[in-house]
Amino acid sequence: MTERIHSINLHNFSNSVLETLNEQRNRGHFCDVTVRIHGSMLRAHRCVLAAGSPFFQDKLLLGYSDIEIPSVVSVQSVQKLIDFMYSGVLRVSQSEALQILTAASILQIKTVIDECTRIVSQNVGDVFPGIQDSGQDT
Repeated sequence: MTERIHSINLHNFSNSVLETLNEQRNRGHFCDVTVRIHGSMLRAHRCVLAAGSPFFQDKLLLGYSDIEIPSVVSVQSVQKLIDFMYSGVLRVSQSEALQILTAASILQIKTVIDECTRIVSQNVGDVFPGIQDSGQDT
């Protein structure tokens, strides 16, 4: 007789794990990487950064635990993207979309790049109604 196998499927388990990791990060617990930008230090978990960003993954695979971000973007933009990696939620105003797009491009976060490109393109269309997405006048 074959032994019956039971499956335990917790639908929100992965979200719960990320929420716990985010709480730990906010308390400074178990953070094993420092992200530096404009003299500020942002602490995080290497596994979350590596999973959320090819840029971070490449640096971490090379053994870095202290990662410098090019100073062409703001601390706030990088902070928002790190928060996004922990939550899956990113709120972007029209005025900050280009700055977030630049930071996401550096960190190689494709989903954010795509969405911010759409927001920036929409903004250009609102300011210059005759310009299409292709950049050509109509």
